[in-house]
Amino acid sequence: MRRAGRIEGSVEGEVIGGGLVQVGAGGHVRGRIDAGEVVVAGVVEGRVRSRGRVELLEGARVIADLEARRLVLAEGSFFDGDCATVGRTVASPKEGRPRGGRRGSPTGGNGGSSS
Repeated sequence: MRRAGRIEGSVEGEVIGGGLVQVGAGGHVRGRIDAGEVVVAGVVEGRVRSRGRVELLEGARVIADLEARRLVLAEGSFFDGDCATVGRTVASPKEGRPRGGRRGSPTGGNGGSSS
């Protein structure tokens, strides 16, 4: 799909689109979706990657790992999996906050014992 596409049946495998990919209420995708934007009203199992937004509408059932700039979950939608937001700028740590190390580790300044 180079532009927009809508799935109302069953698909097993890859769905790759440059624009909007919609999984309708009667749609079921088992595999990978990679598109500009993804809107789900049906069922998706596998992996979803969007360069923009992933939106789960009421009644959507998604059991997948998601990667997107934005994730929108409607009331009544179901999501089970890992989610990563990509393409966002992360602010630098505030002054006085330890840099480096993991929180709770001796290098992070929150672990170890105090004497």
